[in-house]
Amino acid sequence: MNFDMAGELVAVEGIETTTVVLTDDVASASADQKGKRRGVAGMVYAFKMAGAAAESGKNLRDVTRIAQKAADACRSIGAALTPCTVPQAGRPTFQIGEDEMEMGMGIHGEPGVWRGKLRKADEIAEKCARCS
Repeated sequence: MNFDMAGELVAVEGIETTTVVLTDDVASASADQKGKRRGVAGMVYAFKMAGAAAESGKNLRDVTRIAQKAADACRSIGAALTPCTVPQAGRPTFQIGEDEMEMGMGIHGEPGVWRGKLRKADEIAEKCARCS
């Protein structure tokens, strides 16, 4: 919503903008509901690719196409070992034990897909590899 509003504001000044939609968070919706997924870490790659394309002199349409292609190729999942503190809340949004982890937590503290005892990285990577 904020990005759309910003685009509308600068359009009044004659500045053209485009939008790149990120849907990389495999924990936020199933593969058949990919359009409902959140964007999380994939934005870093999309932004880097967009910046490189713009720096090389590509036009806005090509920069957008390249950024969207990068975004579409990304998959991510959040892992929480400590509570999330959203700046507006000013305090942790949930509690988690020192020996626990939560997989799939969103960047604003949205609940994950499971919470349990800490697991080894190899076990977590194997589970994540099955997500698409």
